[in-house]
Order: sequence, then C-alpha cells, then structure tokens
Amino acid sequence: MGSGAGSSFFVLQRILKKENLSCDIVGVEWDPVMTHVGRVFYGDTFSKKNKWICVADLQKDQQANAMPYRARNITVIHCDAGDFFQTTQQTYSMIIIDLFHCFEVIPLVFTPSFIENVYGHLEQGGHIIINAYNSADQLIHLWKGAESERKIEKIYFKKNTVL
Repeated sequence: MGSGAGSSFFVLQRILKKENLSCDIVGVEWDPVMTHVGRVFYGDTFSKKNKWICVADLQKDQQANAMPYRARNITVIHCDAGDFFQTTQQTYSMIIIDLFHCFEVIPLVFTPSFIENVYGHLEQGGHIIINAYNSADQLIHLWKGAESERKIEKIYFKKNTVL
C-alpha cells in the first residue's frame, strides 16, 4: 500500500533472488506518475537501476500511465489505498503499508474500517509491516485493538519506526 516509485519492489526482488524464492507482488499506488518514475529509474522489471530520468519520459503517454503496470511477478494497481480492499477478495501473506503525506502518516491508516479491511485480507499467519515514522505509539494501540493474539513489535531504522 503506497508503493510509490517501487523501491520496496527493488529490495524485495533482491531478497527473493538471494534466498532463491519467488512470489507475486501487488503494489497499490494512487499516482501513476510515481509508477512511471520507478519504471524509468529501476528498469521495466524493477531489477536494474538506470542513471537518467528524462522529463519527456514522464510526460509521454499519460493515458497508458493510468493502466495497471505489470512486469514479471509485479503488478501495480493505480487506486486509492482506502478503496483497494473494497475491490478485491484476495488475501495476502504480507501487507506493507507506507502511506504518507509529506512527513505524516495519512489519516486513513488510523481509521478502524481501514485497519479491519487490512486484517480481513491477511492470510492466517501473515504479517503486516507499517512504516509508522513518528506515529508508532498511536498506531500500536489502534492496530492491536482488543485482539490479544495480535503481536506488534517496534523496529527502529534510522529516523523511522516500523511496526
């Protein structure tokens, strides 16, 4: 959720390759231009880094940018994160939430309906990773809820807090 230019795809692909694993990856990004930037920067399979991003590349074929992007095992759906779980019955073994506006977690991540939608699409034994930045304490309380079996851990990475 909030795949942006796809840097997480690049990292996941490297980890999967190192471990000799494969899986399907679905990204949700509301801004197709960000997906296009990632495609230019990381390459069409998000597996190699290009050195140049041309303004002409960002402006060409805007209509095509609005379509879902597919490359090998990656699909990027262009829609609002709040709407995504309303349109699919699919469950996931891992859901990564990286939803920001400027330097703040967007309000959607704090809403009970979004939290329940995410948990409702998580496979049994699955994991949720949230880039909480400076909102970790608030998010822990909300995401743990009344469910005693929900285990939440804080991991600090540079200036970010990940749950």
